[in-house]
Amino acid sequence: NHFRRFAQQIRPFRRCSPKKCREFRLIGTGRPADDAYTVETLRAIRAVAPQVQVMIASGITTPEDCANVIRLGADGTGSTSGIVMAPSPGLRILEMARAIVQAWKEREHATP
Repeated sequence: NHFRRFAQQIRPFRRCSPKKCREFRLIGTGRPADDAYTVETLRAIRAVAPQVQVMIASGITTPEDCANVIRLGADGTGSTSGIVMAPSPGLRILEMARAIVQAWKEREHATP
């Protein structure tokens, strides 16, 4: 059953200590986690659940933030405050989408 398998795969993350999951406090601040934390988090998730697609969204406010997490290895990204607080939310969505697509193209070309 898919649910049981998923529950087993996420078990190592269920009791995440504040020290290990310190970046949760960044949600809503507009500050992304540092690159090393993002890379290590992606590595840890993929070690136990390689088929799970990972979306990094905390602290994402700019198109550059979107591109960066894709370049670091995230499968997707998103933003709430970065869009609704932008002077032009529609334009911000378009800019973020373009940045994500470009970062994916760069990542695909960099992969041997």
